[in-house]
Amino acid sequence: MFKKAANATIRKRDMCRKFQKVLVLFLFSGFFQSYASVLEQQRLDFLQAEQMIAAGDEPGYVAISSGLETYPLNFYLQYQWLRLHLDQDKQILNFLNNSNQSLYARKLRRKWLAYLYKHGKWNTFVANYRPSKSKVMQCRYNWAEYQGNYKTKALTATQKIWLTSASLPKACDPLLNKFTQSSFLTQKLVWQRFMLAAKARQYNLALSEETKSAGT
Repeated sequence: MFKKAANATIRKRDMCRKFQKVLVLFLFSGFFQSYASVLEQQRLDFLQAEQMIAAGDEPGYVAISSGLETYPLNFYLQYQWLRLHLDQDKQILNFLNNSNQSLYARKLRRKWLAYLYKHGKWNTFVANYRPSKSKVMQCRYNWAEYQGNYKTKALTATQKIWLTSASLPKACDPLLNKFTQSSFLTQKLVWQRFMLAAKARQYNLALSEETKSAGT
């Protein structure tokens, strides 16, 4: 008798477990169907938003983008819009702060810095510049510092930029014009650059430095 009761209890327990499994699978099935439906709608909205950006439909993009905040490709969509609206400092900064190390964040920063430089927004340029190996970017940064009344700091940093065995980019000309007319260009630096250029067989550059040396 006790054995029958025990077996009945075991069967009930097994049935409960099976029911729970079926219920969980059912709930998950409904959840995933709902999620898939939302994701498909977001995909369609994403494609439409891309078309709106290309067409310059700003009100349409702003309206539809609010429903795409959780969409996996929303970051790329934001980049596409912001690269065409480089005057939106606040939104660009928010984008950069949220994903500073991503490829699109780096691309947007470069475009934004070029825009800021072109429009003479020196303080904003300096505040958002990141160290770069590019001579163009180094010159632009120091020129922005110079324009922002940090002349001594800018010309001191230019000494390192100027000390090279190769000609510098045209973008450096405004900064170099101020530098070569200042006391920051010393006879020692002229001689060091001459030696670097001669060693690298950049003879035209070496001769130009020799001329400067002879004239001082």
